[in-house]
Amino acid sequence: MNDEVHAGAGGRRRERLSVLGFTELRPEELRDPLLAADARATVVELDPDRGVPSRCYRQAVDGVRALRGDRYDAVLVYNGAGPMGLVAAGLARAFGVPLVVRANGDLLRQHRERAAAFRRERVWTRAVAYAAYAFATWLTYRLAAGVVPVATSLEPVLARQSGLPPERVRAVPGPLRPGRTPRASDGGDGETLSVLSVTNLGYEGKYRGARAVLTALAPVLRAREEVELVVAGDGRYLEDLCRDRDRLFEGGVRERVRLPGFVDDVAACYAAADVFCYASDIDGYPNVVLEAQAAGLPVVATPTYGVTEQVTDGETGVLVPATDRAAMREAVERLLADPDERERLGRNGAERVARENDPAVVGERLVAAVAALVGASLTEGEAEGPS
Repeated sequence: MNDEVHAGAGGRRRERLSVLGFTELRPEELRDPLLAADARATVVELDPDRGVPSRCYRQAVDGVRALRGDRYDAVLVYNGAGPMGLVAAGLARAFGVPLVVRANGDLLRQHRERAAAFRRERVWTRAVAYAAYAFATWLTYRLAAGVVPVATSLEPVLARQSGLPPERVRAVPGPLRPGRTPRASDGGDGETLSVLSVTNLGYEGKYRGARAVLTALAPVLRAREEVELVVAGDGRYLEDLCRDRDRLFEGGVRERVRLPGFVDDVAACYAAADVFCYASDIDGYPNVVLEAQAAGLPVVATPTYGVTEQVTDGETGVLVPATDRAAMREAVERLLADPDERERLGRNGAERVARENDPAVVGERLVAAVAALVGASLTEGEAEGPS
């Protein structure tokens, strides 16, 4: 599906960056910032539920139609993962338009780890598929004019993977759509206290993090009958996490460790929680941390990649070493015992998200980064269309 984006920002008009975008993941994260920043863009949304050949065919057809019908300053591919990145690179090369990759994490590492996991399980077709995805992602980076990761800490990683000089890799954080209302603290009224984690159990690194949360908080759950733990998320490692729970907990304690799998209304989970606890060793700039902060939850997290840019220790949350489960347990215990501190950290986190992750703020930075990478000149004045 193509979305034409032609919007003004605050009544000011300028020469607008013209972008052809491709995405098969959360299209609003690409579309909304461009819309808010007054970019002129066509965003081609690919259905992730369709097969790879079908997606590539649709991407090629829509891309050729768009590039034949208009002039663009950049082809912008969101994530650039696998075949989608190669098709975007081919279109960019064929029509002489610079390619820019918008990367929301260390995709090359994620594909390689998945390929390795399937090799260990001797699922050879999936292992080969993810190895091919890793190669296609690497090649897309190598063909790009620039990369825009979601976290500053990813800049050296992606510069090394792409072979680009550091100035061709420019970080811009991910957006979060406004509209979530921060929850109020329960004030420690003696009701159930809920610790929440939301994750994608399709990734081994996120499964390791969820398992660390279960292990770290086991003493808390055994000692305090009013505390429950909810780990929401689906994926191939959900059964493994269920077995971890059954191994760690018994009887009534086990009943207070809920693993609901996929949750359609995740906002309700945030609203019902008191503390958000998240661990992962592969996330670039996890949306779930932004969502928890926007909901006014105090966040306890491990400092992986862009998490350190989302959470300032002691101000907008608590950072604990990835391997220090005692530190994670103690941080959660302190917050469960101190409703005022929960309220303070939750309020600060919500204010930070509103200030730094609003689509309009992210959009201005994204447009400036892409323009700099492709050499487009943006000047104030009447909009003249794409240069």
